Amino acid sequence: MSTELKDQLTAAMKAAMKAKDKDRLGTIRLVLSEFKQIEVDERIEVDDVRALTVLDKMLKQRRDSISQFQNAGRTDLAEKELSEVAVIQEFLPTPLTQSEISQLISDAVAESGASSAQDMGKVMAILKPKMQGRAEMGSVSQLVKKALTSQKAWYLQASRNPYNNLDDSGFLCFQPHTTKHQQRAIHLERPDTPTFP
Repeated sequence: MSTELKDQLTAAMKAAMKAKDKDRLGTIRLVLSEFKQIEVDERIEVDDVRALTVLDKMLKQRRDSISQFQNAGRTDLAEKELSEVAVIQEFLPTPLTQSEISQLISDAVAESGASSAQDMGKVMAILKPKMQGRAEMGSVSQLVKKALTSQKAWYLQASRNPYNNLDDSGFLCFQPHTTKHQQRAIHLERPDTPTFP
């Protein structure tokens, strides 16, 4: 069990104390305090996986607060939250690009065999370990839902279009680019129709 992230934060706290950087020190202490509370409540040691979850949650909370403070015209409080965000982000992995997120979602959908929004849990279970701390998981969840909804619509359209999928003998035929999983999903939509051997 790796606790490298917690060790980095502890070292950063000592450095901030030495430099007398009160704002940075305060943010790091807040993070370590969250770790300590979990360790006391759950009687565990916070490892890197759990630490990333905590940092990700703290980052989201501050981003939400920034939006609220800005809408209320409290730029002073918004700037304080922005300062904390900057410190927290230092200890998170490099954020994923939009194209990387899209590719990971596509790979996870294929790996899980998901074909509708009902399979979101399977996809998210694959994505979370890979994306935690590198992407806003709420936004990722919405992208997964959109992808699965679009995929389901494609399946329904394909399975109900006899000109695309039925040959003259009444067998289901597939285009060359149709994956095995798509073929299976289409066949489930047309269980009464045999596939071409």
